[in-house]
Amino acid sequence: MADPVYADVLRRAIATGGHEAELERADGSGRVDKEGTATGSGSAPDSPTVTTVTATTDGTETTVDTDHGDLVVLRVVGLPVPDGETLTATWGGRSAVVAVLPA
Repeated sequence: MADPVYADVLRRAIATGGHEAELERADGSGRVDKEGTATGSGSAPDSPTVTTVTATTDGTETTVDTDHGDLVVLRVVGLPVPDGETLTATWGGRSAVVAVLPA
């Protein structure tokens, strides 16, 4: 999780209300059906670019410290969620917060 590209994309999705990528078939025959979705709760017009990260895990949460604040990745779904903007994943008729940009 100490990958600045991952942290940047995660932060941007949460902060701007972004969502998962559309996947195109390699042969050009259309899109791949989605098995799940991910949607950020924020509404910012943009997010600063993350270039520096460190990650530490404590129990069921990994905190990714970036040059633009922390991100919290929840390693077990269904537990209490820290306050802040969120990334919610939906799959198989279920949904859960999987990451937080703390307030």
